[in-house]
Amino acid sequence: MKELYKQVVLKNKITLSVQASAFHYCTPRTDEFKNWESYDTVEVGFIVNGEGHVTPPEEWRDYAEDGFPSDVYARVPVQLVIDFIKSNGGEMK
Repeated sequence: MKELYKQVVLKNKITLSVQASAFHYCTPRTDEFKNWESYDTVEVGFIVNGEGHVTPPEEWRDYAEDGFPSDVYARVPVQLVIDFIKSNGGEMK
């Protein structure tokens, strides 16, 4: 089984899990890519800051697995994830 991608930590202290593999809600469902940005869609979950869960943008509503807001968002277009990261100050490196 493919190793999970590291948690994404944003400059404003929001963290999120972005995952993609043969076993995640993503397209394509494969283990062949080295980074999640290479997929068309990805699974995103557990978006939190120091105060609790963070609600992503309204356009993510259709990707919520258990109602909106949700702990897990399935098959989120990668560009929406990149836009979310940028709108929250970018990724800590």
